[in-house]
Amino acid sequence: MTPPCVVSAPGKVLITGGYLVLDPAYRGLVLGTSARFYAAVQMAAQSSVKPVPPASDDSVCRLVHVEAPQFTDASWVYAVQWPDGGDSDWKLVDVTEQYGYTPGGNPFVEAALRLTLAYAEHGGGGRPWHERLASGTIKITMLADNDFYSQHEQLVARQLPVSRQGLQALPRFCRTDRRLRDVHKTGLGSSAALTTSLVAALLAFLDVCQPDDADGRRIVHNLAQVCHCYAQGKIGSGFDVSAAADEQGQREQICALVADEQRQ
Repeated sequence: MTPPCVVSAPGKVLITGGYLVLDPAYRGLVLGTSARFYAAVQMAAQSSVKPVPPASDDSVCRLVHVEAPQFTDASWVYAVQWPDGGDSDWKLVDVTEQYGYTPGGNPFVEAALRLTLAYAEHGGGGRPWHERLASGTIKITMLADNDFYSQHEQLVARQLPVSRQGLQALPRFCRTDRRLRDVHKTGLGSSAALTTSLVAALLAFLDVCQPDDADGRRIVHNLAQVCHCYAQGKIGSGFDVSAAADEQGQREQICALVADEQRQ
């Protein structure tokens, strides 16, 4: 398995403002947090899912396998299909149930995949994205710092005090033993941080842009905003994505953390 391309994005705390900022006459204030969401994208030498057959003899099909190991039933598989010899008329198909995983995809993951591939096809400056997919399955691992979710059940199960000291004693990327839709959030903008980190990691992996320069940050911010609105089905204030995109970046030291989590 190749080393992962890892990008992280922080959560947010809204100080003042809200939907009023949709009117240019108003401003707001939001702060990034130390809690971060991590997306690791890599080519998998071997995968727990087998390749799906192409839609036709003159088409190519590759898999994208997404896992969020902190949660129950958080594995999603997508098939990317395109005509042999080019990436026009490609499509993304959710084949999660076909491979024995619990159906019901994550709208933020799917939006990030679908729209980032579309941007890479039409707006990317690097080599065609289908060349990066040609060698096999893409493995994506999503991890979140504990502060994004309530850890009360984990503290009680480990007989730790419900306090700051108890939280600090929990393992990093603590498993919640719940489905993602059932976990209790703390309001730090987990969906925006997930979306932004995944968009940035995919853009870097596909050689479209680098998230640690000014132009790359602009692209990540704009695309993550579109993905987040698409997944939610509405236009929000954009505060959480703005905070996540402002401080997202690649960190070599977290690659080891992600690799350790993948081996468990």
